[in-house]
Amino acid sequence: MSRKGLLDPEGGGGLLEPDDPEGGGGLLEPDDPESQIARREQALRAAQRGRSYDRTAAENAGIPVPEQRYSGDVIVRLSSLLPATDEATLLKLVRKQKLKELTIVLRRFGSPASKRAITTARAGRPGQVGLDYCGKDGAPGSLDNLEQRATTSDFPPRHSLWSYWRLDARNLKALTASGAEALPENGFPYSNTAIANQLVEQLNALTEVDLAYREFEASDPNDSAGGSDPFVPPSDDTLSDFQLYLGEAPLGLDARWARDRLDGTKHKVALADLEQGWIRDHEDLDNPPLVHGTNRDGEGFYKGNHGTAVVSQLVAKKGNQLGIVGIASGVATLSLASHYHAGKGNGLGSNGHVADAIAALIAGGSPALGPGDVLLLEVQRAGQPTEVDPLDFDAIRLAVANGIIVVEAAGNGRINLNRLRTVDGRLLRRRSVDFRDSGAIMVGAARAAAPHNRSWFSNHGSRVDCFAWGDSVVAAGYGNYLDGDDRHTYTDTFSGTSSAAPMIAGAAVLVQSLYGRNATPRVSSKNGDPENWKRLSPSQMRSILSNPRTGTRQGQGIQGRIGVMPNLRAVVDKALGLVPQVYLRDHVGDTGQFPMRRSCCSPDIIITKTAGDLKTNFGSNSPSENRDIFDASLDSPGEKRIGVRVANRGLQEAKTATARIYCAPLSTLVTPDRWQELPQPSSGPQASSVSIGEVPQGDTLTLSETLKYESRERRCLVAVVEYEGSEEGPAPCHPLNFDWARHLRIMRSQSNVAVRNLHAVDLDKETTCQLDFAINGTPDAPRAFEFEVIQRLPEEATLDLRTHLALALKFARGRLWRVTRNGDQATLHLPQQPRFPLGVTPLPAAVHFRSAFVLKGADSLQPGHSLAIRQLYRGEEVGRITWKFRNSSS
Repeated sequence: MSRKGLLDPEGGGGLLEPDDPEGGGGLLEPDDPESQIARREQALRAAQRGRSYDRTAAENAGIPVPEQRYSGDVIVRLSSLLPATDEATLLKLVRKQKLKELTIVLRRFGSPASKRAITTARAGRPGQVGLDYCGKDGAPGSLDNLEQRATTSDFPPRHSLWSYWRLDARNLKALTASGAEALPENGFPYSNTAIANQLVEQLNALTEVDLAYREFEASDPNDSAGGSDPFVPPSDDTLSDFQLYLGEAPLGLDARWARDRLDGTKHKVALADLEQGWIRDHEDLDNPPLVHGTNRDGEGFYKGNHGTAVVSQLVAKKGNQLGIVGIASGVATLSLASHYHAGKGNGLGSNGHVADAIAALIAGGSPALGPGDVLLLEVQRAGQPTEVDPLDFDAIRLAVANGIIVVEAAGNGRINLNRLRTVDGRLLRRRSVDFRDSGAIMVGAARAAAPHNRSWFSNHGSRVDCFAWGDSVVAAGYGNYLDGDDRHTYTDTFSGTSSAAPMIAGAAVLVQSLYGRNATPRVSSKNGDPENWKRLSPSQMRSILSNPRTGTRQGQGIQGRIGVMPNLRAVVDKALGLVPQVYLRDHVGDTGQFPMRRSCCSPDIIITKTAGDLKTNFGSNSPSENRDIFDASLDSPGEKRIGVRVANRGLQEAKTATARIYCAPLSTLVTPDRWQELPQPSSGPQASSVSIGEVPQGDTLTLSETLKYESRERRCLVAVVEYEGSEEGPAPCHPLNFDWARHLRIMRSQSNVAVRNLHAVDLDKETTCQLDFAINGTPDAPRAFEFEVIQRLPEEATLDLRTHLALALKFARGRLWRVTRNGDQATLHLPQQPRFPLGVTPLPAAVHFRSAFVLKGADSLQPGHSLAIRQLYRGEEVGRITWKFRNSSS
């Protein structure tokens, strides 16, 4: 990654983005004369450097630029190479770290007030700011631990939230001796565009600053409510008959039908609404708790009608003979988080602290949101979705990486998001090389009346996943429908992506609850609650809610893609009822649930000398159910049998499942270009796959048939399980066809692929033991990898690493380790530490370094001792070899 962390070199670097035919909408960009091309590229390069758009240049270049209202803060992201500290202000940090250039810039602008962007208490000891840091004293739900856990998810963090700071730019010092007049700008009387832009530009020029940008003002993403109709129908919940969006598709989501299937459910989904103000004691609400920030209701001229309307759509009381019924009433527990912070004393309050609120909900909430819970973001910045802000993007991605389903309003800026480039160089156009996925479900707005044409104000593009009603929504608050004091008001014109997003969030709660009810074994704990409640991951939920097969498509009357509106009856019938989820465990204790923690120690690729049925010895409740070393090793003499066992955590049995099994040379990184068919047996043909047959729902282990294996070479094994409805699994490929990004995506997300690079080593009481392996790079391009050794060895044993001289010298750089040279090979004498890094090392393309661990004092080894080396890419484990020692008779 470049120093500024703006563009991933693997993502390519095209500056100009053609219109996406799937994104629809917006005017096609005209053929540019050479002068316009030059202006366009200049504007885009400025955006990539982290600077604010030059509005005139961008407009002349044909780039859509929304109204730019700023919060008054400048956000600074420090380099991840700086060590962590606990200073509360940026000035204290730069003094402690002796960052002279940054100190000069801050003093030049009057030493503006600063604070951490994330105020959630940091649990753990100060250490490395990088993503591999996790405080030893950190609680399981601490932000440090959440960032560490996220590194092995589908959405590994790109930047730590602890690296972000806020500078108050509302009263900056002039740069020149004569001074610069502080002109009013966008409602902030003390901000000055020229000075603020100069501050951002000078910060971005510093090596210790990864990114600096002016923060857009945050606002509620709704169209104004208006109109009046005092009619009240005589029903249990007096206005519920007019909540047509709860009714049958294609007009609504069929939410009433789905909720009726959940009467009496004992488990609930935790749901949080993140915005800035609510009338919490409204008669149709239960005074939901505020877990972060300040409720802006009553602050100045602000009234909390917006939050009241949103929350009422979600959880308004059912059967209280008042108002409306929330889409998730009875099946969700709601908490509120405000991105507004009240000013201290007579100081001005400020909003837009979205990332801080997210961090509080996932790491410091009471209780914190967990995997499978739902977070609704009712925020837009300058008419754009809040994830255009780099800090917000990183916070959303961290929440999703830890299993939280984030629903995000697309915003009401009338913008084709396919053409929008953020200040850190990202594009919101899917399939673009500069696209980065936050993992959130993004929601656009459509007309309430069928055929649901896109609302004229709704943002649109390939990034938008779902839509719902963007007008004529009956909700609590505002008072244009039923007027009274604030606690007794209702509207029938709530609108915008603000009214659409709660519908999708409510749909996510219903789908999660329906899935949990049907997928959970009917076993109750002492308090009557279900145990082991299974939950859909954010990726699974987004795939289900945005699937055209189970959703109502938008109308064609106005261009601009906004996805589909979920039809919950179709989701239950066609998605939840037809989704087996067969998985191979990646490690002992793996349940196939999100977020997954990958390793190469699968206990479900079995090596045995038994030719018969495996069920007795390796099935559920067998002695070997949770063992990872079995009765044969690949290098032992005689014929071996290889098979797999799988489980199904889905809602339907998988039929005619099969498994393809490959082997690969023993190496730290096992990419498909090195996969091979199993060696041919001396007698009889060798099949390329084994039959598993039907895999019943219920998470019980199902055993496959077995394959013969006669080679005495120690190798890695890879298994790929396929069944009707499963994703296409990886297969051996030529190095020229290798795709690193696809390989990472498959290994992160597909639970039907597993690697066994775990090897039994029989103890023979020799004093020296040599373990041969290879250290590999990727076949397509040079990349930097990090290596770590994990040893559980007796004190009498010493460990050496033999490898190529160039690699050994890179590992030893800056260390006190002794290196012994022998031609182009070298021996690295490693420390006797349980766990230590070998450092980050660039590896050329297609490199294959023959290496070996040499254990001296091996006669002191006992069963249970082990040794491992793992390979990491940007903090994420991508390969591992583990050796476990045992008695030859065990």
